[in-house]
Amino acid sequence: MSHNYTLVPLEALRNGSMDGIETQGGVLDSTKPREERDMQEIYGDLDETAQLPTFVVSEKQENGEKQEFPEEQKIGTKQQPAEGTSALSGLKRPVFRQIAEQGKRHQEFRFSKSLTDYGFKNPTRASQKRPYETYVRQFGLPEGESLEELLQRKRIHVEYDLDEQDQLYLQNRNNRPDSVLQLSEEVFEIMITVLENEWSDLEKKMASIASGDDDSHTRLTLDQGLDNNKYGNDDGIVLGSVADQKCAVCNDSDCDNSNAIVFCDGCDIAVHQECYGIAFIPEGQWLCRKCMINKDRETSCVFCPSRTGAFKQMDNSLWSHVVCALWIHELYFANPIYMEPIEGVDLIPKSRWKLTCYICKQRIGACIQCSNKNCFQAYHVTCAKRAGLYMEMSGGVQAALTNKNTLRSYCDRHSPAGWDYEEVLAGVARTRQYYRDMRILADKNAQLTHSQKTANRLNVFKWHTENHTPIAPKKFSDKLYETLLRLRVDAQESPNDQAKQSMLRGLGQNPLRSREQTLKEIRTISNEVCAYWCLKREYKKGAPLVRKNNNLIAMSSIVYGDNNHEELERKIEVADVLLGDVEHVIKLAGLTVDRQQLEQQRSDAQLASADAVFFPIQRLLAAHVSSLEDSDLARVLHRYTANAASASGDDQGQPGAPGGRPLGWDDIKRNVAAYQYSSVAQLDADIVQLHAAITTEHKSNALIARMARKLLRRHQNRMPSLLASERHVRRACEPSTGVLQAPFVTTKGSSVEFKPYDPLQALRAHSLSPVDDVSSTDWPLLNDWLHGR
Repeated sequence: MSHNYTLVPLEALRNGSMDGIETQGGVLDSTKPREERDMQEIYGDLDETAQLPTFVVSEKQENGEKQEFPEEQKIGTKQQPAEGTSALSGLKRPVFRQIAEQGKRHQEFRFSKSLTDYGFKNPTRASQKRPYETYVRQFGLPEGESLEELLQRKRIHVEYDLDEQDQLYLQNRNNRPDSVLQLSEEVFEIMITVLENEWSDLEKKMASIASGDDDSHTRLTLDQGLDNNKYGNDDGIVLGSVADQKCAVCNDSDCDNSNAIVFCDGCDIAVHQECYGIAFIPEGQWLCRKCMINKDRETSCVFCPSRTGAFKQMDNSLWSHVVCALWIHELYFANPIYMEPIEGVDLIPKSRWKLTCYICKQRIGACIQCSNKNCFQAYHVTCAKRAGLYMEMSGGVQAALTNKNTLRSYCDRHSPAGWDYEEVLAGVARTRQYYRDMRILADKNAQLTHSQKTANRLNVFKWHTENHTPIAPKKFSDKLYETLLRLRVDAQESPNDQAKQSMLRGLGQNPLRSREQTLKEIRTISNEVCAYWCLKREYKKGAPLVRKNNNLIAMSSIVYGDNNHEELERKIEVADVLLGDVEHVIKLAGLTVDRQQLEQQRSDAQLASADAVFFPIQRLLAAHVSSLEDSDLARVLHRYTANAASASGDDQGQPGAPGGRPLGWDDIKRNVAAYQYSSVAQLDADIVQLHAAITTEHKSNALIARMARKLLRRHQNRMPSLLASERHVRRACEPSTGVLQAPFVTTKGSSVEFKPYDPLQALRAHSLSPVDDVSSTDWPLLNDWLHGR
């Protein structure tokens, strides 16, 4: 098996550039890293199924002596090496540079006392401690040292770790011609730690002085988290309810042990393991990809305008919703197990990028379209989720990864039977209001940011810039200056060999320089490091460079004592009492919720009973119209509006039909809800008129005509029983007021109450006696019982 290899210029490899290099499989795509390229792009003629030749090389063969290959070692070999030659003689020898061993020098190295005070430890030989002395044990104060002294000593310990950017800065600074004093990595870490501690103290003092008046970081937000009924949601988050929260991808709350719902500790979204590619649930906290990589930064999806939901990165480092990658047919996951990265953006046709979402009215990203073959409505995936459109995954998420034909979505006009059309329209309105308010909010935040920058620019006493970059006061530079003097940077020593081997690397100065020149350079170093620290903070978006979860606070033994057995028992008792109180509060809250629910049920029953007593005919008509709703299976009658020309001469001019236009089905429902019908005959006339208008405008085999006939037929079948019920109700109503005279019920104003129960009245109403007469056959038995016989 022969291979064709490509010679790559050495300079190109050193520069990390592979642009324009042709291989057997074509031209390498320089936009992708090597681990994301296909093997065929690099080795176009490589046969994956062919067996590789196996050679066994010994010291004798390297010396030129012949070595026989056993039969089992010749598996997959097409030709053996020539006799007397090494099997590896034709291969390229490795090129390397041997580095002198420096371990011995490091063992001889010792930190100075000034550096060990900041937490640096001298390298030691193999520990001679016994094993039990190295175990983690209870903390105790060192002899002769108080707790305050220990806290102060721990506070100045170095907590900052150098990174590559800092190393480049130090290299550039130390290589300047005017830099006599050389900053070491250890001194630089001490300086950054000092600045972080000073800034933390300054923030606490400024917060106490400002007392909440500093609104430089304030940004306006919507209240969608407080009320989902106002804007809806596309991430499944339900405020204050973990049980009702749904998966942000499949919009389902069901789960099992093999496919559990996992909550992100950063943004509170909930996702199934299979829906987000979580192979195993880690112990402790779990963060989604957005919170892990792009926390505290605004993340936007390439394919929709939504900024909330479950995100994953694409192969070009941009972001996309997982649900967008599932529903857009051209997209796919490179690794379906972990469901990342998202690829296939170049496969999306240009026409899809030009579609305008009919829900949010924005031409952003890539839309999907209604599954009805005659409909071309386009909408974003997240807009459809927020609006509540019909979106079905017939085979689940795992089936959608391999077959996108299992996904079906419909616009509001073509939703299948049983889907709440009115709720979808309300969801579309909520989604439009959400994005309309978001645009207004963005404009207001832009104005607020501009005003804050202007006010901050004019503020003489500002302590951060318009981009929230900290401004180091002169006190910080003075603090660094004192720290460098404490480290004896200004020591008048010549740079001899011992100084060169020191970790301070030439902090000793030239004896020809005056002390004033040395102190001036130390002051310059302090100012430069302060400026570098400010830029570093700005690069980190204002985030601290040192995490303040220091071990000092984590040591409960320092803060709360030695935690002996008696103290632990006392803490457990207090915790048990608090736990019992919390349980009582939870029970009280549950009882309060139950009471409010019962009160709501009582109010609903009171309103229903009052409606039945004061408006009995309207109650009867509302139940009849509700039963006729099942006839409109395709919901075509809801969208029908009759023309004035469709009305007959006898029907034109009736009340409720302005301009002679026949009432539509929605108009009839609104009239019933508004109590505008006083008899069954009026409702019957409007339904007959609606049927006549539809049959006049449409052909008999049209869908709307068939639905109208079905509606009329069901209505006419129920008319006899409806008229009988009307007559019975009118007989039971009081003629003067029209109020229903129900048995055992009395009306007082707008309230309806039950009459006191009188059993004698009930017996008289049914011509019954309260005492039964004793028959002649029963008298002997009663007599015997009375005389004890």
